[in-house]
Amino acid sequence: MVEDPSDPSEAMDEDTFAPESVVHTYKKSFNGFAVKLTEEEAKKIASKEGVAVFPNKMNKLHTTRSWAFLAESSLSLLSPPSKWKGTCQAFNFTCNRTCLRNSVNTSLVKGNIVICESAFGPDVFSTLDGAAGVIMMANTRDNESSYPLPSSILAANDIISIYVYIMKSTRSPTATIYKSTTVRNASAPVVVSFSSRGPNAVTKDLIKPDLSAPRVEILAAWPPVAKVGGILRNTLYNIISGTSISSSHITGIALYVKTFNPTWSPAAIKSALMTTASPMNAKFHPEAEFAYGSGHVNPLKAVRPGLVYDANESDYVKFLCGQGYTDLVRIITGDNTACTIFKTGKVWDLNYPSFGRSVSGSQTFNQDFRRTLTNVASQESTYKSIISAPKGLTITVNPSVLTVRGSLNQSIDSASLVWTDCVHHVRSPIKIRSV
Repeated sequence: MVEDPSDPSEAMDEDTFAPESVVHTYKKSFNGFAVKLTEEEAKKIASKEGVAVFPNKMNKLHTTRSWAFLAESSLSLLSPPSKWKGTCQAFNFTCNRTCLRNSVNTSLVKGNIVICESAFGPDVFSTLDGAAGVIMMANTRDNESSYPLPSSILAANDIISIYVYIMKSTRSPTATIYKSTTVRNASAPVVVSFSSRGPNAVTKDLIKPDLSAPRVEILAAWPPVAKVGGILRNTLYNIISGTSISSSHITGIALYVKTFNPTWSPAAIKSALMTTASPMNAKFHPEAEFAYGSGHVNPLKAVRPGLVYDANESDYVKFLCGQGYTDLVRIITGDNTACTIFKTGKVWDLNYPSFGRSVSGSQTFNQDFRRTLTNVASQESTYKSIISAPKGLTITVNPSVLTVRGSLNQSIDSASLVWTDCVHHVRSPIKIRSV
């Protein structure tokens, strides 16, 4: 490995060496390249000022246990090493028989339904081109995708039932693929099992996530010249999933709200999105607000929220100072007077659209939250507060102070505050958690 010198007159690059000797060039984090050198050449180059030369090395395997952990889900495993310590628990199948690209005999799968003991993305389906369909296995079925072949994802017990049918069949086992039907999922929207959950690991009294947005199985336009799972299907639509899809939804909705309210601050837009979000069902989310935050985003209601919890740069500077980021705040703001005793705020006083409090065990607590609401409606309105709280929590609202008192009946309690003028409903979640 050779790293370029800082002196331009001593500079060297891959062109200095024969093309067949250059292994790789690095230009992202540092300037350097990997090149095949004799020991004499390496010493000569290392003698130049500003040049670092060090040999590549082969790292030894530190564990043979990972195969047992990865065997069920990995799509990149070949046969396990001879020193592998794991055991095979597949049902009448050879271990690690996974759908690696070009590892499947296409003549055997052609016209047949393939059963795989794992689930994988559509990009692997090019290996299965010619198959009539695919059945995959997964512990969760809330992350289906759009596949280029008829496909189903089943739980392990269902896969075993299929194997039993195949093994006990007195004739050639058969299966029928029927036309798909649309079924309305009464539980939707639901936060997928693999989505990040709260609480906030750094600031425990700030509820995270803020809200939820669409990201799984999103139907959208698709260029007909683009492949689906490596197979050209000439389709105008496709269904894909991803965090980037959720982010783009929120970004687009925020811009949509901004077009109706061009003078609003980012905090005001965030407040509008959070306080008008549709409440989600805690029955399907044991973590409740730590799974979905304020709820599922509602673009139409966010345009006219009625009231917003606004905040500016100085509010967040005080908040960060209160969290102990004095040095960083002074570097970012260029203000060496930041984070003095008069410029430090508590997390409970940040003008945030939600309310969070972590308490120790079942202790009785009393916490004040200070908020300022701004009327953004075109007309004057009179709002009243509506409190929803479990037994054991007493929540009172004065003109400028929200007070929560009581003790927890369980490890996590959820409540809410709604300001309403019978037209607008400005809802904020309240979350109390035992730590």
